[in-house]
Amino acid sequence: MDIRIKACIIPTVCLLLLNLLLGCSAAHTPGVEPTARTSPTSGPTSTAWPAPTLTELLTATAPTRQPATPPPSPSAKPTEPQVAELRPPMIVDSEAGRLYLTAVVDSSEQILALATDDGRLLATYGVSGTFAVDSAHGWLYVDQGNQGLAVLDVETGALHALVSLPAGSSWVTPAPQADPASGRVLAFRDNTVFWIDPQEGTVTRTIPFDVQAAGGSCGTGDGPLPIQDAEYDSRHGILYLEFLTYVCTPWTGYTIVSYDMATGSEIARKHGSGPEALPVAFDGYLYGSSWYRLGIGYRWALRDGRPWIDVSDWQGGFARFQVDARRGWLYEATGVAKGLRVLDRHTMALILLVPLPFEGQLVGYDPKTDQLYFLNEGQLGRWLGSAIRPPTPEPLAVTEPPTSALRSLLVSPDWTEDRTLFGIWDVGIVPGECWVLNQVPGQLYASHDAGRTWGQPRGGLRGGCGHVTALAVSPDYAHDRTLLAGIAGLGIFKSSDSGRLWQPSNAGLMSMGIRQILLSPGFGDDEAAFAQVVSSGELYRSTDGGSTWEALGVDFHLVAMSPEFDQDRTLLGIAYGGEGSGDELHVSRDGGGHWERVGEVPADATVSLLSMSPLFEKWGVILMQANDGKLYRSDDGGVYWDHVLTTAPPDLATFPGPERLVYAPDIEVNRPVFLVTSRSNYSTVSPSRHGVLYQSGDGGVTWREVLLPEDITPTAVAISPSFAQDGLVFVGTADGRVITLRAAELQLAG
Repeated sequence: MDIRIKACIIPTVCLLLLNLLLGCSAAHTPGVEPTARTSPTSGPTSTAWPAPTLTELLTATAPTRQPATPPPSPSAKPTEPQVAELRPPMIVDSEAGRLYLTAVVDSSEQILALATDDGRLLATYGVSGTFAVDSAHGWLYVDQGNQGLAVLDVETGALHALVSLPAGSSWVTPAPQADPASGRVLAFRDNTVFWIDPQEGTVTRTIPFDVQAAGGSCGTGDGPLPIQDAEYDSRHGILYLEFLTYVCTPWTGYTIVSYDMATGSEIARKHGSGPEALPVAFDGYLYGSSWYRLGIGYRWALRDGRPWIDVSDWQGGFARFQVDARRGWLYEATGVAKGLRVLDRHTMALILLVPLPFEGQLVGYDPKTDQLYFLNEGQLGRWLGSAIRPPTPEPLAVTEPPTSALRSLLVSPDWTEDRTLFGIWDVGIVPGECWVLNQVPGQLYASHDAGRTWGQPRGGLRGGCGHVTALAVSPDYAHDRTLLAGIAGLGIFKSSDSGRLWQPSNAGLMSMGIRQILLSPGFGDDEAAFAQVVSSGELYRSTDGGSTWEALGVDFHLVAMSPEFDQDRTLLGIAYGGEGSGDELHVSRDGGGHWERVGEVPADATVSLLSMSPLFEKWGVILMQANDGKLYRSDDGGVYWDHVLTTAPPDLATFPGPERLVYAPDIEVNRPVFLVTSRSNYSTVSPSRHGVLYQSGDGGVTWREVLLPEDITPTAVAISPSFAQDGLVFVGTADGRVITLRAAELQLAG
């Protein structure tokens, strides 16, 4: 028996006797009339419903069971009520007020109908198999494998027809697909679609598909591949068929064929990678979620049968979407993260991240009662859609930051008034759904008292992992209190209240992995922002403060912004130069619209840090560190380079961001610069002491090590915005501390 599900909760088998369930006969009772109720107006917004008991199964107002089994002996009767275990998939018949699921009792299965409003048992059907419902014509279709397709009266349970179909050679039999528009039903065997007239009980048309396996040593054999899954958009007449075209355990690849049933022609094909949740077809769209190898989730959609959206680098696993057409939302719950994701159904942009009231797999949504249905260990629960509301601001809960390395440290531009610091602490390798390839995670903390106490911003981030990959503070923070953060696998979130509330700000982004966020120094006026994604290095631009993003069509390894960007509109980008050559430097002088190649950086150098100095138009100074640890300086905009400092290769897990090199503001004469990197002879000292702070007093031409106490191993650096007056330097350490130093009191080596 095949269950048509790919991402499900593994249920606990219930202790109920098979012969008791299948052996009792039931007199015909008319079906229950559809409920006319709408959303409940009182009571709890979420409820867990118990699974039906044996007594309920045997005494339900149920259609007559089909296959007869000899009655059980009295001694087989259980001494206490036992429950049936409910399994997905679920079919929601909103107009009839019914939910259809499979019940499993002691390894035996049958189909149940439950009420959409309160989960009470309405009917049982003594058959099992993958199934579909056509309430417009009153049919329940059950594919019983070699026995054929059973057409049952949904009200009485009477067997109307048993359509003979050839025995399939594939281990999987996709669920039949109802077509209420024509009154027909589609069934599947191997590579063939059978178009069936249920009234006559005959096959009226067969449609074979010739989809071949991908080449290579991990192909799936010769000849046409079998259909693995199917979805039918009856309103638009588009049939979607999935074929497993690549299998190299545990990695897989698939092809989805969209087919126009009216014209009998193929529309398009979509190729994907990895395991994936069963897609859902709705009103011209097909929505799906998949999982690349090495743990990179992506979400995708077809529109009118053609590829439409692919958004990569998602956090978490995959789960079948549920569609809320009235609100224009998609619902997704992936389990481990214990959160509900709400996406825009036309753009697939994340709208809300909401904690779930209970654990479980999201298996259905009923627009009439406005209820989402969850299944957890055989128990069905509901949650009102009206209870899903935007999160509210949360004050910082004072808590000690971790004792792990401080990866990034930023100072409020309004430091003299608010004494605010922001830090990202390393969390190492994150297990489970919170881990996303190439997205270095950290925990964000904020302090509003110069680092004496810290708290973790959580408003709007609950229901997800909430690990930060990048952070940017508005230069106009004194007035707008705006922060933009890259959240691992969830894209960009924005806060306009100093971090008390975070909201997704991803419209237009095709990747949820953020490497860098850069804000214009005139952000308060021009609202210009740039984001670079991890997987492709593609650069995005926003002109509305990060609310929407547009791809600029360029891919870079690193990007740097002129400190006077609001005046000179200058950006630099580092592109991979290819094997045997150094990286290439590109420049844009119109805010990212057009780019030109400046030249190569020093031969064989792969850049790990890129920074443009203040007064770039005047001085033309660029500082760049290669992966081998060498620091280079250019004073002509990147045409020629001088090697100015040798260090060990930086540990990019400890020193990942461009924030580890900072310029003191408002000082042109000495032009002090601070750099945190690895010690040049770190292999001869304790590994915990390999971080070092360097200072330059001439704009990066010469460098000297800052001598720090033995218990301070620097991993991040920042300076006060009013450095010219207070001379404050903030150092993050390998053990998670924030140390405040005064530049005038620093001791330098040599």
